[in-house]
Formats: sequence, C-alpha cells, structure tokens
Amino acid sequence: MIKVFPQYDQVEVVKWFSHVYKCHSTSTGETVVIKRIPRREIINSSVERETNHFRKLDHANIARLIDVRDDEYGIFLAFETMDLDMHQLIMNPEITMSSKLIKDFLHQIICGIAHCHSQNILHRCVKPKYLLVDLCKHIVKLSEFGFAMEDGLSMKEYSRKHEKILGYTAPELLLGAKKFTAAADIWSVGCIFGEMVIRRPLFSCLNIYEEALSIWRLLGTPNEENWPGVTDLCRLINVLPQMDPKILAEEFPGLEVDGIDLLSKMLCLDPRKRITAKDAVEHKYFNDIIINNST
Repeated sequence: MIKVFPQYDQVEVVKWFSHVYKCHSTSTGETVVIKRIPRREIINSSVERETNHFRKLDHANIARLIDVRDDEYGIFLAFETMDLDMHQLIMNPEITMSSKLIKDFLHQIICGIAHCHSQNILHRCVKPKYLLVDLCKHIVKLSEFGFAMEDGLSMKEYSRKHEKILGYTAPELLLGAKKFTAAADIWSVGCIFGEMVIRRPLFSCLNIYEEALSIWRLLGTPNEENWPGVTDLCRLINVLPQMDPKILAEEFPGLEVDGIDLLSKMLCLDPRKRITAKDAVEHKYFNDIIINNST
C-alpha cells in the first residue's frame, strides 16, 4: 500500500471485502479509503467500468474517486473518506434519527440515484452499507459501483451477474425478470426509506423465497389486478400464499402522510407504475427541504 500511495504513511484495515483500507497522511492530514482489487478478482474489465462510472458521475451525493493506481498486486482505487455507512447509522441506538434527518438523507440518496439515471447508469446494488454518511455535515453519498451498468444493456452483454442484495431486491427480479431497470434501484431506496423509519430491515430474509413472502406480507400477493402481466412473468404466482396488503400508515407510525405516499410509490409492486427518481426528488414530502435549499 505504501509503495503504491507513498503519501499515506499510516494504514488501517477497515474490512476484508475486496481489501479496503483507511489510509492517513501525517504530513498533510488527509485521510482516504483505498479499495484494493487483487488481480485474480479483476473480471472482464469490471474495474475499468467502475472507474469510468465514477468519473462520469460528478455529484455531491456520489462518493468522489480521488485516484487510481495499479501494480503487480492489483488495482487500487482511492476515495474520499466518510464517518460511517448507513447500516451502522441505522443500527446505532445512540444516534437519533429525527423525521427531519430521515427526510434530508432520503432526499440526498434519491438525488444521487436521479443523477445516475440521468446519465443512463443503473447502480444495481443500493443498500445501506453502500451509502456513506458524514454525520457532522449531514451528507450521504452513494458508493460501490462495481455492479453498475448502463441502462439498456442486456444481461447477456454484461459480464457480471447482478448481486442478489437480499432485503433490497425488487419483486420483479425475485420473480425472474431478465432485465434490470431504473425502477429496481428505486425499490431498493424505498426499502432503505422504510428501514430508516423503523430502524430495522424492512424485509428480513435468508433467501429470495423468504424475501418474496416478506414483501407479500406487507404489500399483498401480486396478481393481475395490482400488477397486470405478472402471471406472464411468473406462472406460479397463483399458487403462492395469498395475502392482503397492510395499511402502511399503521406499519410506519410517526411517518407523515406525504411520507407514506412517497413510500407507497417507491414500493409499488408493478415496476411500470413505480415512481421515477426524477419525480421522487420533487415529491411534496420534500417541499420544506426544497424551499430551504432555494432560500
């Protein structure tokens, strides 16, 4: 690490996933997070795609890629550092998540996703651990674009399979949809929205079957009435346990009416009717944030 980035003379292992380190320079005081991708894990230019996505996405709510280096040990990506991730924030009982903070963080997440979609990039792996948080500045940023892909690119053209993000995978993908769309990213953000409100995963599960049942328990079993064409997607849908949707206002007490409306539109079973990121950014739930930002 010191050989590749000699300016950083202190190294701390953050986690052993693709080898992530936090590095600090005693001379400048700068701290960065460096992700090392070993040569054996570099598949079909996936790193090149990831770095290209980061360079293309210039937005306040997307993690900034500072530098890229490589040597015989692999490729090294240096990113700006943040305090913690959204999973750590939600699971920490000592940190208060007020209604205002949830609204502010959600708006930033959607703004980041909207920017991705405006550039025809689908994130494909939106989950709390990949949302980085600066608590002091109240900033949230999207990270980890290793599974991102251009919208419209078929799965056969894309060399890496979609990572099954249990608890955040859109129902159409659980039922066998072959194409990942922007609506699937929105579903994942909706799951995180609900998780911020109740401080626990919305759909707790160990496999995709349990996740589907967990979704049906909250939103009802899909049918031709609430999701036209679903039987063409999954012919076995009629043999699944039939459940009625619950009232979201009762499941998320304390969430204001406009918040319930937005959540219902993000967690719409039919992906064609799911709200877009562009429309979600301008939803009335965020009216006070938009007004404050314009003053």
